[in-house]
Amino acid sequence: MQQQHGPSAASALHRRILDTLPKLTWSASHEFEATAATECATFLSDYEEVDEVRVLTCQHVFHVTCVDTWFDSYSFCPTCHRDLTDKEDVPS
Repeated sequence: MQQQHGPSAASALHRRILDTLPKLTWSASHEFEATAATECATFLSDYEEVDEVRVLTCQHVFHVTCVDTWFDSYSFCPTCHRDLTDKEDVPS
């Protein structure tokens, strides 16, 4: 059975997991920029040099405030829907 993602399957991401995801200040010189979008998919705004971003295990990047709010209700990436509670993504 395939897991559905949506309001009926909503599950907040545990704070312990969220705290393991790196937070960085957006900069054109960061190596993740080459593979990351230049716009936050949840806020729909371009990143600025001073923005604090969070890098998920799937390597998608979002504004910290945007994605942390998302994770109050969901436990998967807003872009690719990778479940961040998967055992391979959760530190021991």
